[in-house]
Amino acid sequence: MVSHQGAVATAPSLLNFFLQALGQLTTLTHLTLVLHSRLDSGELTRLSSLTALQSLSFAGSPSAGFPPQAFHALRQLTSLELEDLGWGKPHPQLTAAHLSACTALRRLCLPSTTQQVQLQLPGPGPGAFQHLEELEVALGLNDQHAASWRVLPMLPCLRRLRVEFVSGELSAVLRECLPACPRLASLQLSHYTEPVLPGLPSTLTSLTL
Repeated sequence: MVSHQGAVATAPSLLNFFLQALGQLTTLTHLTLVLHSRLDSGELTRLSSLTALQSLSFAGSPSAGFPPQAFHALRQLTSLELEDLGWGKPHPQLTAAHLSACTALRRLCLPSTTQQVQLQLPGPGPGAFQHLEELEVALGLNDQHAASWRVLPMLPCLRRLRVEFVSGELSAVLRECLPACPRLASLQLSHYTEPVLPGLPSTLTSLTL
């Protein structure tokens, strides 16, 4: 199904047709794209023509990771959900540089099945995340970019945070940074295995462990 309000693509034949037509859907505001095969970087760059896009939900596995320019034209994007289905090697990384132009972004979600998508938060300032209200990330056993989470108190609009598989260095960073988050109201720490709870901000109204 393809429409100006949203599009869903799952069957291989429909996927091929949809990817060819992507560049013409310039009025599209909501897109859900599910790919059951690897996608090359050239195909992902077709997203750059969807300049009216406000919400993007992508499930798939880029064969060479996310190209740096894939999201640069999506300046109206307010919600982004990325799910790695595990076929890409090496597993894709998402960094602040990928989203540097998405200054309207309010929701970023890397759900529990995306443990191989590695998020590297910006530093030293919030950059594209200056309006981010909701952040959901599954980290798996990856502590590689734990130090970058020190930027959390610099996200002035962050109200909801969900982090899965908190352990090791990330746990120590969160203990230090969470109390300084100025507007955090909802916190969910799934599969939290540390013996000591992190410090909690005084603004918190909802906690799930």
